[in-house]
Amino acid sequence: METLMVLPVPRRAERREGTYVMPERLTIAGLTEDAGYAAIAAELGGYPAMGTEAAVVRLQLISESQDGTAASDLSAEELLLLLNPEGYVLIVSADGIDIWAAEPAGHLYGVMTLKGMMRQYGSELPCLIVGDAPAMKRRGMQLAFAQGMTEYRASYMENLVRVLAGWKINELYLYLETFFDFPSLPRLGGPGAMTADDARTLDKLCRAYNIKLIPQLNLLAHSGELLSLQRYHHLTESSAESDYRTSSSYTMCASSPEADELADRMLGDLFDCFSSDVICVGGDEVENMGECPLCKPKLEEKGKIGIYVDHFSRIMRAASVQGRKIGIWGDMLISHFAKATPDERQYAVDVLLSGTIIYDWSYDGGSFESLQSFKEAGFETVACSSTHLCYSSSVHIGQHAKQLELFADAAAAGTAGGMTTAWCNAYGLHEEQMNFLVASGATALWSGADGGGSARSGEEANEAQPEPRSDVLAYGEQFERAYSLQRYGLRETALTAYWHALGDPAGAVLGPLAPLNGVDIRKCLYHTDNVLMMWKLYAAILRGEKLAQYEQGIQYARGLWDRVAAEADRLPGGADTYLPLQEGSLLMHEHLLRRFRITEEMYALYDKAAKAQYRDAGEFGSALQAAAARLLEHLADFTPVEAYLTEANRMLGLEKASLLRLDATKRNMKELADFLGYLAESDRPLPAFVTLHDVFLRPFYSNWFVDRQHEWAAGPERFRRYSVQDGAWKAKPF
Repeated sequence: METLMVLPVPRRAERREGTYVMPERLTIAGLTEDAGYAAIAAELGGYPAMGTEAAVVRLQLISESQDGTAASDLSAEELLLLLNPEGYVLIVSADGIDIWAAEPAGHLYGVMTLKGMMRQYGSELPCLIVGDAPAMKRRGMQLAFAQGMTEYRASYMENLVRVLAGWKINELYLYLETFFDFPSLPRLGGPGAMTADDARTLDKLCRAYNIKLIPQLNLLAHSGELLSLQRYHHLTESSAESDYRTSSSYTMCASSPEADELADRMLGDLFDCFSSDVICVGGDEVENMGECPLCKPKLEEKGKIGIYVDHFSRIMRAASVQGRKIGIWGDMLISHFAKATPDERQYAVDVLLSGTIIYDWSYDGGSFESLQSFKEAGFETVACSSTHLCYSSSVHIGQHAKQLELFADAAAAGTAGGMTTAWCNAYGLHEEQMNFLVASGATALWSGADGGGSARSGEEANEAQPEPRSDVLAYGEQFERAYSLQRYGLRETALTAYWHALGDPAGAVLGPLAPLNGVDIRKCLYHTDNVLMMWKLYAAILRGEKLAQYEQGIQYARGLWDRVAAEADRLPGGADTYLPLQEGSLLMHEHLLRRFRITEEMYALYDKAAKAQYRDAGEFGSALQAAAARLLEHLADFTPVEAYLTEANRMLGLEKASLLRLDATKRNMKELADFLGYLAESDRPLPAFVTLHDVFLRPFYSNWFVDRQHEWAAGPERFRRYSVQDGAWKAKPF
């Protein structure tokens, strides 16, 4: 049998004789009023079977066939799968399709597998039996709205929910911090924030697709969005010896009644808008605690762990009144436990255990020890991996190996499940462009970190070890093929080859940029207004053959992308709506390559001018004017990246600030070109080319002065520059 190219990988797939040709009119038997069945009908584009009309798809509930007659063909192993509320058995036979399940969720997932088969085989399906159930109970994906301030886009979120249900993800986390339009705190979220109506609509859709929609606040650290408002700035955690008014800390006081009241209002709004039994409240990376006059006495009495635990236990009790649990990140408990006494550790466990879920993050591989310690303490624990969006310039497929390592540890430790996080949807890149790693994480959580294994059921879903099977889809080329097919309908391998070329650290594009082959290159375009930044950072790297290798890598990636686009255009109905956005990283590299080459040409002309100055006025002036003209030619290169960012904002809500930075870069280019023109007419000795980056195009920070300050302070006012002090110098006192 041809390998079944569906994701996640089913636990059991047995080929039988014959095929079944699906008719044009797809009728469904077994639909009820449950919202999940409306989702099933929508996914299949089918209709309820009417009267004596034969059904193409028959949804069978095992609970309705306890006499065993209708389920007599199911094996003991398949019946075991159906003990899990999300398990299903899918049977394709000569007279139609039967999907057995114990709950609507199982029917939904059976239908998602059927859709995957239809993508692979079309309307002529092989007769077979597929039995499946999840390895892990909690299978999540996080989408960050805060940090980059990603604007809410309802159409994208509706599409995402359907995609995630296809990967059999059952939890969607929205990292909001305060970027939510809280009804009780008008204007706190700001423009583009998710509204209460948005939340309720999305929550309803998620429930229909067996997805729990879980909001994420941050109620201690990472509170900068709140504390940067004058109204709340006094809630900053700040020592009595300092002045909170000058503080830029992002940690909120853990003991302030006013802060507690503010947290309660935010929580109350989320309780009203989200039906989830879990509200995540942060707690990670607390940089300072126990310093302010309210917290310091508690520090002496209970230590930092006591302050931390008491803060979140109060929130936990407020949530429990609403029938909810809280979720907190595990890193600070790990840090505090390492320094705490046994009694302090036990106090923390006793206070938090009943109503707290621990999210233990490890983005670079396994973390068995910490996962096991939380599990043995009695906490429901979720292992959190990452797509590394914030450190990348494109999806790095190799990150999936770190996901597998972590989720294998999660299974071995008996945790509740896992989540794939993402941070900083900004600077030209969005989590949608990293969705390969969402799919690989989902497959590891559903199928087992080895790509398959024995079934688990109910609350014991994470205790049995998976048994390797010879027919599972390997986490390699076969997985990449299946992903391309199931996500975008593509049968060729060009898309994942394109990602390898763009995203592998040692690949065709990033290899020549090492060691600055992570997020640095992305920031050279989208997180600066200095056109010379890329040259300043990479001049020492892109020397000799490296520049040619970088250009060849980009050309190779362009050829792969053209193949992707050509295949997508041939698909019935055209390309997936969001596929064209995957060109974004390539457009960035093409733009920056051209920028680097132009800057090198400018440098040569500038250096030529410096050598001719005071010797040949004509050569001096013409060289500088040529450098300025070359710079201005680069303005035409902005159109593709601006069009991409505009479309990414429209479709995904990607932050607008990067567009503002591109506009500022163009303004600064024109200013630099004019400055070069001024220098051509001036008798000022040409400043070193690097100072155009260091002094002219940005503030120059210095404890004293900028070199040749007398010349930077002279000339036309618009071209004058000076040094500025950046914070306290901290020199020795007199």
